[in-house]
Amino acid sequence: MATPGGGAARKKSARRPGAGAGTVERPAEASAPRAESAVAARDGKALAEGEKRPARKPVRSVPASTPAGGFKERLDQFVRFLKSVRTELKRVTWPSVKEVRAATIVVMVTLLVISGYMGVVDWVLTMVFGTPVATGY
Repeated sequence: MATPGGGAARKKSARRPGAGAGTVERPAEASAPRAESAVAARDGKALAEGEKRPARKPVRSVPASTPAGGFKERLDQFVRFLKSVRTELKRVTWPSVKEVRAATIVVMVTLLVISGYMGVVDWVLTMVFGTPVATGY
């Protein structure tokens, strides 16, 4: 059940035992419902008294009986997509050969370190338990 202030009302019997004991009651003006003139619009700004909210944009609908577009429309849409991809690829900052080489070396060294670590852990666990851990038995 909603109250005029927007919160949900609870029965006194539904409260926790002792929840209201020892608490200070809020003044009546603190729990009073908001004034109608201070209703917030969708953008978070308060509307003046008598001001109406802006109308929503209508949703464009496509009739269910017609397809979404013929072959020519789909082809034009695909060509526009390829042109936009080409434009975006021109904006990409490509790494230099030196940067690619450095990144590749970092990846290879990291791979060797992690695989060496995993090999040592596997060897230690094999010595402790007596069976290869990789087999799962």
